Amino acid sequence: MHPTQPPFAFGSGGWWVLTLEQNEEPEKMTPLDKALQEAKDTADAADAFYSLFLNTAVFIPTHDPAAESSGSRRTAPGETFHPFVVESEGKPYLPVFDTHDRLTAWAGGHPMTYIQMAAHALIRSSLDPKLHLALNVGTPNLKVFVPEELERLRQVHQAQTPKQFTVPAGTRVLVGAPASVPDGIEESLRHCLERNEEVESAYLGQVHFMIEGSKPELFLVLKIDDTGKEHLDSIQEDIGVALRGFLQKGENLTLQVYDGKGTGSGVVEAVKPFYVRKR
Repeated sequence: MHPTQPPFAFGSGGWWVLTLEQNEEPEKMTPLDKALQEAKDTADAADAFYSLFLNTAVFIPTHDPAAESSGSRRTAPGETFHPFVVESEGKPYLPVFDTHDRLTAWAGGHPMTYIQMAAHALIRSSLDPKLHLALNVGTPNLKVFVPEELERLRQVHQAQTPKQFTVPAGTRVLVGAPASVPDGIEESLRHCLERNEEVESAYLGQVHFMIEGSKPELFLVLKIDDTGKEHLDSIQEDIGVALRGFLQKGENLTLQVYDGKGTGSGVVEAVKPFYVRKR
């Protein structure tokens, strides 16, 4: 075991010398496995894989005896954790997994704490510039993200962060159900909203602001609980990643938190929710 070093600016972790070998037993492919296989077979499918990866909540092994044994919560500003960094052939790797079963299989029965977070949030963290990500170690669908690849994903994510949009007061607006919805967009949004527990329900409508140069666009309305208001920036950013790859150049989706009035209220009256939080 090597001396403890700080692979992350927000925490330090032990460096283990382990191999990235594959388990022999076959297992059911996950959506991320299938997307990775398609990306290997068809170059045009690479973007779909990256989009799905960024929108996936990954399990990250940690070394934190004081961690809670179960439950979920929002992290506090500046909060740290202590990830396990694997060394293989002299290179540092952070193993991450898209299922809890894969994490426990990799741990081989050893006690293991972990955290779960969206992959896009992980790559935005203060990663060591030399660190690699090893996705699904021990499976036939191992994917290693090299530092240069992670930097490109980080730049793409920053370019697609949602921006604020203000409509002039008194603007006339037409509200209704969408004329068409891109295939897969509701499923991607549901997947995203399930891990944002503050969201109670979501509605997808279509609006047309009657101002010069505008055209009909999708309009997403969220009903959130009181605790969600302080985490709205994080929720919006997560939704921005979930939309990646579904909107064509020049297309927009406006997001609004329901307040019982205005355009958001019109959308809620016009369409049924496509997502309702399970109690």
